[in-house]
Amino acid sequence: MPWYRCEHQVGVPEKAIGNIAEFTEENAEARVLKLKSECMDCVFLPKCMGGCTSNAESGNVPCMIEKYMIQAYLLLL
Repeated sequence: MPWYRCEHQVGVPEKAIGNIAEFTEENAEARVLKLKSECMDCVFLPKCMGGCTSNAESGNVPCMIEKYMIQAYLLLL
């Protein structure tokens, strides 16, 4: 079963980062998220883990839903 970083990439073979059945500690490095420095201090990091990989690759804000939408919802409370 292929392993993907982002739900938007599931089913796109070239976006797979490995195979769950073949997971080893040696190939685990490909699965480690590379976080931006601004993510390290963000209160939403535990929720978004750096945001959507697909959004980041397409030039969009990777954490749009987690960061901006949640803040907007909280203002409505």
